[in-house]
Amino acid sequence: MDGAGTESVRVRPQVMTPQAPTFYDQPETVEQYASLRAEGLFEREERAVDRFFAADDRVLDLGCGGGRTTAALLDRGFDVVAADVSEPMVRATAGAIESAPLVA
Repeated sequence: MDGAGTESVRVRPQVMTPQAPTFYDQPETVEQYASLRAEGLFEREERAVDRFFAADDRVLDLGCGGGRTTAALLDRGFDVVAADVSEPMVRATAGAIESAPLVA
């Protein structure tokens, strides 16, 4: 945690595929996924989260994309670790969300 009482973002870039650039690394794709962040969880995701998780649980958001689910889970009080194969997607998430550990 930093002095303000929030966790700092840790981005540990790692190459997970030999393909570059991929569809998910394209700037327009990253922007499109990041624009979905305000939509939050889909209804079926909300039901699953409500059914299977307690508010203080730690959640791995695998395939975090532009951070749509990461932001929604953080807003619900979860301790979230966000990971994605696309480093540009992780950077987009990190730029908008300052309290989740992120891994590319």
